[in-house]
Amino acid sequence: LHDHIRGHNPDPGAWTLWKGNRLKIMKTAIADPLHLAPSVLKATKKQLFIGTGAGTLEILEVQPVGKKVMSGADWARGAGSVDGAVLSEH
Repeated sequence: LHDHIRGHNPDPGAWTLWKGNRLKIMKTAIADPLHLAPSVLKATKKQLFIGTGAGTLEILEVQPVGKKVMSGADWARGAGSVDGAVLSEH
């Protein structure tokens, strides 16, 4: 997933859905395992993580529809309670 995101940045972009709206994932980093199920989010004050089939990624930058690129942590704070939430493709 990390390489997929890198390979599609900036266009066409790697995206997912959050509450029915597209969320473009701009930049990630491989993180220490947090034992999250695939697509499940974990937010801290300064970081946002997502589980994958191969481990854990830190989501460094995202771009919500119609907004500028922002840090994953900033997006998570504005999005409300994301801990345990699942991002989807549909």
